[in-house]
Amino acid sequence: MHCIEKDQSYENAYTLKIAVKRPAFFVFIDIIHPKVGKFKLSHNGFVQTNPTTKVNLLFNAAECIILQNSNVIIKTMHQFIS
Repeated sequence: MHCIEKDQSYENAYTLKIAVKRPAFFVFIDIIHPKVGKFKLSHNGFVQTNPTTKVNLLFNAAECIILQNSNVIIKTMHQFIS
């Protein structure tokens, strides 16, 4: 996690490590936190064939935000249709 002070806000940057046991079709990532509005992911809605993939997360907030595992929602197509 990196947090850099900018013009009256803080740029929060994370690297998420996504791990799967078998190939996953349409990996979707969402961030649920009351102080996080818009965010950018380096990729989202992707097919994951490697056991691990790194995804960069970037967002601006009024302060440095510490995300917990419960703030990061990761779903696959299998979970959407189940």
